[in-house]
Amino acid sequence: MLAALSEPPIHSESPERLETAEAFVRRFEDQDVESGAALAASHLPEAAVPVGLLQQVRRHNADSLWGIFPKGPQGEILPMAGFCSFLILNHRGATALMRGTFDAHKIDFDYLAPNPETACVLYVWAILGKGLSASIVSLINQVMVRRYPGRPLYTRAATEAGLRFMQRSGYVPIHRESPGIGAVHRRVGQRVDLPPTPRLAKRVLKVVPVSTAEEFEKALAIRHVFLSEQSCPYHEEFDGNDRTGTHFLGFVDGEPAATLRVRYFADFVKLERLAVLPRFRRTLIAKEVVTAAVNFCRRKGYRRCVGHAQEHLVRFWQKFGFQPTPRDYVLTFSDRDYIEMYGDFEPDPRAITIETDPYVMIRPEGRWDEPGILERSAGRPAVNPCNGRQP
Repeated sequence: MLAALSEPPIHSESPERLETAEAFVRRFEDQDVESGAALAASHLPEAAVPVGLLQQVRRHNADSLWGIFPKGPQGEILPMAGFCSFLILNHRGATALMRGTFDAHKIDFDYLAPNPETACVLYVWAILGKGLSASIVSLINQVMVRRYPGRPLYTRAATEAGLRFMQRSGYVPIHRESPGIGAVHRRVGQRVDLPPTPRLAKRVLKVVPVSTAEEFEKALAIRHVFLSEQSCPYHEEFDGNDRTGTHFLGFVDGEPAATLRVRYFADFVKLERLAVLPRFRRTLIAKEVVTAAVNFCRRKGYRRCVGHAQEHLVRFWQKFGFQPTPRDYVLTFSDRDYIEMYGDFEPDPRAITIETDPYVMIRPEGRWDEPGILERSAGRPAVNPCNGRQP
């Protein structure tokens, strides 16, 4: 994660807020929670956090969430553009972190300290500072260290860039034998010189339409995250529609990571059941799966897609051209509210129509540009020839 780079001049500071020439920073207030969740959903969709969970973390310890508000040309305070969040761990939480059993995606509130007196460790949970100076985040870190003296800063890197930044900023792995992405790091100073880390290979993302029983089972297994994270009843998650549409399966470095379901209606399709395993939510696999599904539907000739999104994910779907429907319909099922959304897309110039080569129509779904097994079988003579053709 981010850490100290330089010391920006502080104009003012209080336990709850601070100000520099570049930005105004303060602890989250009630109205900031939804904005923070929306920012995360927009810029870190794979790691989006429900508004309710953020509210719980903030109420447990108000020092956990800090909003960054840039200043305009005249020094006016602009809307929140970033944040820095911490999980302030008590002794039990610190022990779980050291033992490798602490999961920052599933918050156990028994691990969190409500005040400095019971805090043992400051865990940097998430940082969003797009377009902002890293020194602003550094300043928040410094304020937290002063508020929690003697409590060390720990974090994990989710990307190769984050890992390099951590190394430049004074973080070292607590276990030297495992220094890479996902390993716990502790901040030990402003800057340290470490041996060069071997460059990590770029993560390989792949999306396929499900075509085998094994792929179908993998897609359904991924969706079990809804049963645990959202307490969705089994018979509501697996609603009887899984064998009526097309499923997509996303892989990260060959590992099943995400899935999405498409169902077909007369002149539109419905995208639903998008799920990403927690350890892959900081990759771009969600984006790849949605893009592949939309392009697949366009190739089939569809121009309109609809879907239902929880409020904190509306911005994520807007990135693909979806918008709330004009009737502004909100529906409730499985104990959650959903906003009805739709997207209109340009037709694919290669869209399959009734005039398309019939051999293309019988190719495997999604592989319309390569000869299929039935097409290759046409080289054998027919056993029931038409129009007097000889076998």
